[in-house]
Formats: sequence, structure tokens, C-alpha cells
Amino acid sequence: MESVIETLLDLIKIPSISGHQKEIKKILAYVKKNFPTPYCKIFEYEGASPVMLLSNGDEKDFDLIFIGHLDVVPAVDELF
Repeated sequence: MESVIETLLDLIKIPSISGHQKEIKKILAYVKKNFPTPYCKIFEYEGASPVMLLSNGDEKDFDLIFIGHLDVVPAVDELF
């Protein structure tokens, strides 16, 4: 349980405010490093935030896709 709390605290410390590409890339790099999967790809499109696709298998033929986000709304520094 302690490692889950430590991971959540690490993620909260990254101010991945929507539109701040540098911080969003930082949080995606954290997830990629700490949640290794057989398939991980980061897609970047001009003018948009990067998107990460993870899979627990080697195939891209998904039966189920769960979509979430790691960006947050602006907040005071003390909340990060």
C-alpha cells in the first residue's frame, strides 16, 4: 500500500496543467518508466497534448480500451 501512496504523491507533484506540454511530457515519461508494458507508444500532434497508448499485450488488436487523462486544471503551487 505504501508504494501506491508514494506513486500517487509522485504523480500529484507534477503540475501537468492542461496545455503545459513540458509537464505533460514529464508525467507521461513517469508513467512509461514506472508502469512498464509490452506496448507503449506516445503520439504527438502539432497543437495538441501528447497521448499515450499502453497495452498489456504485444498486439494492437484491442478488445477493450480505457481512456483517461493525466492533465489537470490550473491550481496554486501548494496543491502540487
